[in-house]
Amino acid sequence: MQAFCGFRSMATEEVLDASTLAKIRGKLGLSFFRYMEEKTYEVLIERRIIRARGMLMDATVFPESVKYPTDVGLLNDVREWLVKSIRKLGNALGVKRVRTYKRKARQEYLKFAKKKTKTKKTIAKAKKAMLQYVRRNLRQMWELVEKAGRRRKLVFCAVGKDSALRKRSPVSRERCTGGRRIGLRTES
Repeated sequence: MQAFCGFRSMATEEVLDASTLAKIRGKLGLSFFRYMEEKTYEVLIERRIIRARGMLMDATVFPESVKYPTDVGLLNDVREWLVKSIRKLGNALGVKRVRTYKRKARQEYLKFAKKKTKTKKTIAKAKKAMLQYVRRNLRQMWELVEKAGRRRKLVFCAVGKDSALRKRSPVSRERCTGGRRIGLRTES
């Protein structure tokens, strides 16, 4: 606020209060603030900070496609990502098909998501089912990654004591020097 008003250093005592700002706003008028808002909007579009898809003028108007994160929903997102990754890795390795139970899992998730009233019991059942699908898909992903490592002589690199890659690949303990990302590096 103080930087916006042009102060060069931080002031600890109260400089402006709400009534002062209201008086200034009244003196400048509605037309000035509309003009300032329009120019600000143009600058933000020019600098590509926001996209020009329209502006919401009221807090009661909001886009309808808001997705609220729930445990089951997040697990389903993870499962879908794993299935896509398994499919890509499987195609790259030339593996025929990996049975991911994609359709059955989606069916179970949609059956749960479309229910109006969700009891604790149904939430727990859906959570358990999604966790089982995610565990299965993670196991399948690890098998494909290990297969890729054997074929291409890849070294698995990971950071941290508890890293799953480090546990599964004893070779990486000696060869990995660190880094923030978990990934695959080709052996030199």
